[in-house]
Amino acid sequence: MKIKKAWVHIGMEKTGTTSIQNFLGKNRERLADQGFYFMKSTGLANDVRLVGYCLDRNQTNYFLFRNEFVDSEEKKDAFDKEFLDSFEKEISELPSDVENVVFSSELFHSRLNKPHQRQKLRSFLENYFEDVAIVGYIRPQVDVNISLYSTSLKSGGVEVGLEEHLERCHVSNYFYNYFEFLSGWEKSFSGCSFIVNLFDRKELTGGDVVSDFCSVCGVDPTNLASAEQENESVTATGQEMLKAINRNLPVFLEGAGLNYIRSNFVNYISRIYAGSGEKPGKDLAYYTQMKFDSINEEVRRRWFPERTVLFDIDYEKYNGGASIDYSAVEFFEKLLVEVSKTSRAGLVGINSNKINGLRDAAIVLEEHDIKSALEVMQVASILRPEGQGIKRKLSDYREILHRENGKG
Repeated sequence: MKIKKAWVHIGMEKTGTTSIQNFLGKNRERLADQGFYFMKSTGLANDVRLVGYCLDRNQTNYFLFRNEFVDSEEKKDAFDKEFLDSFEKEISELPSDVENVVFSSELFHSRLNKPHQRQKLRSFLENYFEDVAIVGYIRPQVDVNISLYSTSLKSGGVEVGLEEHLERCHVSNYFYNYFEFLSGWEKSFSGCSFIVNLFDRKELTGGDVVSDFCSVCGVDPTNLASAEQENESVTATGQEMLKAINRNLPVFLEGAGLNYIRSNFVNYISRIYAGSGEKPGKDLAYYTQMKFDSINEEVRRRWFPERTVLFDIDYEKYNGGASIDYSAVEFFEKLLVEVSKTSRAGLVGINSNKINGLRDAAIVLEEHDIKSALEVMQVASILRPEGQGIKRKLSDYREILHRENGKG
């Protein structure tokens, strides 16, 4: 028996998506009392696993796949099967009074940019739901790019300055072409509810995106816990420190997955230097945004015909450069250089014998629990990334698990 409705929040990036996800995750049990449910098997707080399922077999550069070592089409097939099994188990156990399931990920916008990927998502949803509604938010392209700058630095995606980052903000870039983005989703989900709102306090119900999203879906937020508004930007000094991290510490460690030492540094800088980052001057901001005038007019006519212009932008807020503490940045980079030279084990005060103990414990576990053996050996690999024997064992364990997950 199918569930009544799926609400699919497709972002886009930098429109309060994380705040919506935090709200949904924080109120998962209370939402169920209203007949709503926020899935766990699809990604817990962000439906990254559902996005991964919809990607092509050869798109193994996806960050989730890199961290889970899904590096071949066969392993992607095993991932898909494991995902479907866990999803079907979770949805079969939902309370009978749940009539609405909510999905949310900004990666729906940025990753599912091909019709066949969106069709895979639609086919998947139609197996479990009677109806599907698509919900999205948009804001001025220049604001998205500026807000995305700090996020890109945190993810290791860029080391460039803001002006060069702004050069990526152009009509031929799908990420910023809202007409192509919205019309593609509307076409892929023709016949479904399609709701797009402006990410602007003056336009949002209750003045914030969480209240607006609740209003769209029919959730009563009165007795639900509020979620802190996420501010992912860092100051200009923090942005320079993030560039230093990107120069010295890789996002992934070969054979071990995500570099948690790098992640800890990024989290530290993000907390200490939280605040408004570098901004372009008024003229540059205007020039960047005006490139989208004709595209945005198409969006206005199609989805916002009651408005005279799509976005009401105050360019006076763009005041150019920002103060940077270069002495702090220089000291921080020197620290990173030394960290990059130090063994992982040395950084946390673990001697070689203890790493050997972890390795040997994993070998004992492999006889009856490959998954636990993999987890223990991954710790050994993080501490001794150059260990060839550890790498071989990790590869063996992953192959076994992928074969098991790929079985019918």
